[in-house]
Amino acid sequence: MQSLLLSDLRLALPDLLDAKAAKLDTLHAGRLYAPRLAAQRTAIEALPAPTAEARPLVEELAQTDAEHDAFATAIWHYTEAVRMCPGLADDVRAAARRIREAFIPKLSVIHRSYATEAAHALGKRDQLPEHAAAFALLPTPSGETLHAWVERFVTRGESIETLLRERANQTAATVTEATRREAAKLRAETIALLGRLRTALADELAATPELLAKTDAELFGYLDQLTQARDEANRRKPSNGEQPPPDAASDGEAVAPAAEE
Repeated sequence: MQSLLLSDLRLALPDLLDAKAAKLDTLHAGRLYAPRLAAQRTAIEALPAPTAEARPLVEELAQTDAEHDAFATAIWHYTEAVRMCPGLADDVRAAARRIREAFIPKLSVIHRSYATEAAHALGKRDQLPEHAAAFALLPTPSGETLHAWVERFVTRGESIETLLRERANQTAATVTEATRREAAKLRAETIALLGRLRTALADELAATPELLAKTDAELFGYLDQLTQARDEANRRKPSNGEQPPPDAASDGEAVAPAAEE
């Protein structure tokens, strides 16, 4: 559970304390820890918006990223079609290859973080003029050339960079250092309490292993699913030096260890 974020805990605590309340009440461990976890839940839900809710400009970034990825996909498949189609002139194939190598060398660019996509766009606009001859050999169905698609792809990458800067500014302006510390403290305390509840449950039902397994799965199944999803997301995250914004509901809060009390 160490990788869980506050946003995960906001999902998990209602499931545990509301949906599983009757089960918790039948257990000594549940009666001991449920009130303490309920207090943590109340405190987490009272945190101000950027800490407890989504990052600013989420919709704007998502829309811009979708368009960025769509243009990248179109460009890559266009150049791939030219490469594979028999009977095309060598200079047309060479033009497609040059454009791909310069702008979309790998389609995996669409699976990267916002920051990496933004960094990929930097400097690309200055390269457009030097490929004018290649673009002229690559028309698109709209009557333009591939230059139009590449220029729009670059523009979306530049827009992502602008939105990331604006998001960082908005978050920094609304989340105080005291709030960040309080959010990190609540996260660590809550994860520690959940771990202690699980340990106490294991002690209480140690004499009945089958019942322990069934009860643990019932109470902590959703938490385990959230943990697995968070761990997988962290493993997929590229190591590109991107610094998360100061949002305790985001990946940035994970730097605060969930130490035992």
